[in-house]
Amino acid sequence: MDMGHVVFMLLCTLIGCGASDKDSAGNGDGGGDDGGGDDGGGDGGGDEGGDEGGDETTSPATFLLTNFFDGSVVVDATVESVLDSTVTDASGSATVSVPVDEIFEVTLTHPAYFPVRWFGKTEYAETAALIAEEPLVAGFVADSLANAFGTTVDSALGHVIISSLTPIGGGPETSYLSGIELTLDVEYELAVAQDGSAPGGFASSSTSADGVNIFMNVAPGPVTLSVVPPDGFTRCNLFAYDTGPHVTDFHLEVSAETVTRATVTCLTE
Repeated sequence: MDMGHVVFMLLCTLIGCGASDKDSAGNGDGGGDDGGGDDGGGDGGGDEGGDEGGDETTSPATFLLTNFFDGSVVVDATVESVLDSTVTDASGSATVSVPVDEIFEVTLTHPAYFPVRWFGKTEYAETAALIAEEPLVAGFVADSLANAFGTTVDSALGHVIISSLTPIGGGPETSYLSGIELTLDVEYELAVAQDGSAPGGFASSSTSADGVNIFMNVAPGPVTLSVVPPDGFTRCNLFAYDTGPHVTDFHLEVSAETVTRATVTCLTE
């Protein structure tokens, strides 16, 4: 098996290949109606979205963490927002509270894997408003991916993975969206698009082909993700956040030796 095929299989496991009923990379993110709110100012916390006191400023977010390599669950990983922190249980699951109607950040950490800065947005709900599956990546995997693209992982830089989705028939299921143009306003070494027609399954591009883009060795600090949707799509937000006008700029954060994750969902109406 050649390296290109190996890398394709690894990334398919990490971020998903083809259509899905959810973002298989686990990026539930909901787009900001003001262009992304703060720079990911992680929040989460509070009560589990509408407690007995009727607090409608928070909602629960459940994360299921797995080892992308073999799909096994990751136990005792820390899932943390600025208002709440817990660890994954025997099923790899953990629930924290997050604020509604603004971009929030949740960090996912475990000593055996790259840490993840996970950006999302959701609306108020008393029960699980947001459920995200996020495979965690070990360091040797990142090294293999970088080598396949002719570079190396720089420990002083970070990485960004963006999934692009669109709802199917107005329901909860989604499919990957091709033709969305993605740019970052900071320096990075390589932009790669998942593309099943390219050798090894990926092409050097910042325009989505099969709905997943990777920016490697990205300068740490605040970063604005700008999107230009394909013709016919009138509104984009993070994840499946439906409230607010069309957003083209999302404010995220990148850290060294860390994966920043987000999902952009674009609608036709």
